[in-house]
Amino acid sequence: MAAVFQAALQAARWTMRVDSADPSIVELLRTVGEAADAMAVVATAREPRVISLRGSLTTVSPGSSTLLDGLTWAIGLWAATASGDSAVAVRLARAQITGASAAVPGEFNLAAAMGAWWTGRSIGPPLIEALRSTDPQTSTGFVRDYGLNVVAPAVAVIRELAGGRDGAFFDAFRDAQTLFGSFWFAEGRGDASDGFLSLPLAGLAQVARSFGLTVHASSQAVPAAVLDVPVTTLCCAVCYQPFKDSEATCQWCAADLGADAPIETTIGQLLGQPSQPCPVCGQPCRLNALWCWNCTTSLR
Repeated sequence: MAAVFQAALQAARWTMRVDSADPSIVELLRTVGEAADAMAVVATAREPRVISLRGSLTTVSPGSSTLLDGLTWAIGLWAATASGDSAVAVRLARAQITGASAAVPGEFNLAAAMGAWWTGRSIGPPLIEALRSTDPQTSTGFVRDYGLNVVAPAVAVIRELAGGRDGAFFDAFRDAQTLFGSFWFAEGRGDASDGFLSLPLAGLAQVARSFGLTVHASSQAVPAAVLDVPVTTLCCAVCYQPFKDSEATCQWCAADLGADAPIETTIGQLLGQPSQPCPVCGQPCRLNALWCWNCTTSLR
């Protein structure tokens, strides 16, 4: 799975370098997210699980807990978000990844904020941690410059996106793309494939688009192809969690997905719906859910 993850990620970055409107970028990012999901199962699950990978269902068994580090998790979450794969994004958001190993300071916290949004929790605490990590007084060199030019501008984007102010979001998003491009194409960094594509900004562009905000992609950071992804997301009629159309049983509440018509929604509608705590397990559940996704307690 790690080889699939790296191959798809590098292919997405280099395709972006050639043609940011190439639709294969979206499929490659979807594969990155699915591979990260598979690695999360290997690293954190207690029993085998059937997942979708490159268009087919695959059974993945638990294994090494070191397979998925914080950076790989963050990349997978952003890739799933950018490709409009709500089902994988939610599964990754709920994976028990506690360490930020191999990630530049702030990068893990930024992704954790998106993960909190996907799962109905507050994005404030991880955003505060992300900003703290970008303090220029606590770092030097590459890490300091990365925090100021890549992490901090992305934090501003997600804050304006959550606020829903179109003009403020537009300005923050434009500035973040510009700073990302200027950082990576500075002297000595121009050949780094990491700088061909900003996964956080691509993911936030997809979310902003679903909220109806004005988004302009830049060949320096965000592929235009993500703005052409179909906006419909399918959710289980029982627990209101997103699923893939190849799945027959809900991964969360085990409901038969063919028994009732799925709920057709969008990423924006899903993220914008308020949550309520389950009276038994306390997990946040979407307001329209009939059962808790975690313990299947009736919410009606």
